[in-house]
Amino acid sequence: MTLLLTLNLETSGQRKERTVEEKLFDKGFEFYHDEELDSALLTFRQFKELYPDSRLIAKVEYNIGYIRKEQGKTDEAKSIFKGILRSDFNEKDPGGGGIMGEQYALYKHFSCEQLADIYIKENNFKEGERYVRMFDKDYPYEHFCGNELTAYQIRKARNYAKVYAGQGFVDKAINQLLPFTFYNGLADNDMLVKELTELLEKKYPADRIKKEVGVSLTTLKIKNSKSDAFGTIELFSRTVKVYDEILFRIGNNDYAENIKLDELTRYKKAILANELFKKYSSD
Repeated sequence: MTLLLTLNLETSGQRKERTVEEKLFDKGFEFYHDEELDSALLTFRQFKELYPDSRLIAKVEYNIGYIRKEQGKTDEAKSIFKGILRSDFNEKDPGGGGIMGEQYALYKHFSCEQLADIYIKENNFKEGERYVRMFDKDYPYEHFCGNELTAYQIRKARNYAKVYAGQGFVDKAINQLLPFTFYNGLADNDMLVKELTELLEKKYPADRIKKEVGVSLTTLKIKNSKSDAFGTIELFSRTVKVYDEILFRIGNNDYAENIKLDELTRYKKAILANELFKKYSSD
């Protein structure tokens, strides 16, 4: 999930000299980066008073809401984020944060993400679901980078799973997470696998999970095309894609060994490297 919205530092490949108001905006962000939340809040509020018609006012408003959420002032944060949803702020304003930062500001999308997070933490899962659906359907996420898009898909699945599980729909929650069981090399899924394991343990006895995991290994099939290569297994009545990227993750000391493995052995090893399968596989 995004932190504060920052400025776009470059225009047409060249860094521009900061204006007075941009420097004040930067000062607020610097305070936040240094974990001086009160000073960051004061700076952004000062910005609102001095430059109410600034092109940056939408980012300032969002950032104030985010800081208040960080400070535990969730009622005020809710009010600010809901105000953004009623506003005419342009979702396609430049994002910022450097070359891998957000392509667009997406004020309403991220406000919905923040509202969903607040309501989930308050165990108000019905209201949380409302905002998850809103950031999914009404104000969709956009980015040019496949890594960020994959990270978002994982984040979205985890949010849907939380609101479903919180309302007692454990099967629906599990089905949201199953497609992302295996690391595909684009975005970390460790927390998702942990949450999937917890949900499966809530739904099934350990021997059922162990049996399902064991049977799934026998269903492994390899798919190859010009644009992609992956495996598939049948897991809890779902066809789940398997990637071998975990074997080549940074820090994996078996890289040289793994690259020499035949395809079937490599994919099986990748499956068994998954934390769910480590826990419940007998192989």
